[in-house]
Amino acid sequence: MRHIQRLDFPYEPKPGWLSLLFLLLALAALAFTAYWAYQNQTALSHVLAEQTHVMNVAEAQKPAPAKTYTPAQTVAMDKIKTQLYYPWQHVFSPLEKVHFANIQLMTIDPDIATGKLKLLAQADDQQAMYDYIRAINGQYGVKQVDLISHQKVALTEQQKRLQQAQKRLRFELAIQLAEAQHAI
Repeated sequence: MRHIQRLDFPYEPKPGWLSLLFLLLALAALAFTAYWAYQNQTALSHVLAEQTHVMNVAEAQKPAPAKTYTPAQTVAMDKIKTQLYYPWQHVFSPLEKVHFANIQLMTIDPDIATGKLKLLAQADDQQAMYDYIRAINGQYGVKQVDLISHQKVALTEQQKRLQQAQKRLRFELAIQLAEAQHAI
């Protein structure tokens, strides 16, 4: 038998540090890719959260659909708006300027459409009532004052106890304001 001669190729072992360097570079690339993916995911979740918030705010601020009103409701709203924007200081200033200790105002009922005031008051006597009517009639912005009714009113129990012997006089006035004051 013949011996086969063995061929031996020259083999030089490679240094171990080169393999280690290659392994470290591969791990660094893998770590960088994972970090980059994490950063993108975080940024994307923040953007989506912001967009959701903006959409929710926009939805909340969306104007309500226009409401339709019946003709009766429209008339009532116009009446209220007219009363709100009416120059009330012109209505009450003539009454505020006239003050009598023996006159008590009970009710003031303004009629915006006609520019009239209905006034219910009480006076100690008839002369005080006439003086009050003259004083109101002399105020700027008052066109005319009419006495609608007057009657004697019985004393209350408290007034009797305070020994007020006279009866009170209740009267109602219609006061027409000047045109410039009741025009809207």
